[in-house]
Amino acid sequence: MSVSDVLTAKASVLLQDRAVVPLLGWMAPEGRALQVVTPPTSRLTLPLSLALMGADDRWVVADGTVFYDGLTGHYLRWDGECFSPDPQAPGHAPGFTARSETAVGGQLFLTMESRVPQGEPLAGALAQVCQAVLGYPPTGWGRTEPAGMRWDRARFTEELGSRPGRAVVVCSAGMVASTSVMPLPDGSHLEQSTVVIGFADPSTVPVPQMSGIVAKLPGVTAASAQVRFGRPDLTVEPRWTGAPVPIQL
Repeated sequence: MSVSDVLTAKASVLLQDRAVVPLLGWMAPEGRALQVVTPPTSRLTLPLSLALMGADDRWVVADGTVFYDGLTGHYLRWDGECFSPDPQAPGHAPGFTARSETAVGGQLFLTMESRVPQGEPLAGALAQVCQAVLGYPPTGWGRTEPAGMRWDRARFTEELGSRPGRAVVVCSAGMVASTSVMPLPDGSHLEQSTVVIGFADPSTVPVPQMSGIVAKLPGVTAASAQVRFGRPDLTVEPRWTGAPVPIQL
């Protein structure tokens, strides 16, 4: 169930006027696109920004009389049922291309898919990435923010193995991940994770080490990595921070 400010056949629209907007359980609508409307001064947590990357899910920034997508900068319009790209307004909104007043750091984005054999604990690859890059394991996890459960792979495995599907948040100091688990016919599980680690200095992102780190991850069948520029605290501003730089794995 969701609590919507505007509910149509296509979308659940939520108005959020706060400095930082997290991913909350009541935001997830059934059968509708999730569209979160904020002022240009708001930031999203990383899990919420990842949740808004679906086809019609959207971060709508209301800047005066202008509406634009906080993740792409494209102009938006309200068509009576949902916010969608405005074909009459090409280009990017000026607010999206404005420079951030906050120092830009580096963010390591690692997307991976792994297969976990039947009977083995989940999240092995995710926990190993955190340990290898940061020097410590995840500290918490949950289906919403803040992640309310202490990190415990046995409990994580028990809960997600029996209730697969929707992505959950895994976190530690300097790291946020969104991961989902799906059962396979042979009793194994497919894990899909996006792990993001923040660095105050972009030059300290461990680019040369990443191929070796990924090669040692258990069960990984596909992986891609890139460096992006953004806030070290991993919150997302509604503006352009530069093109991502792929890391060769």
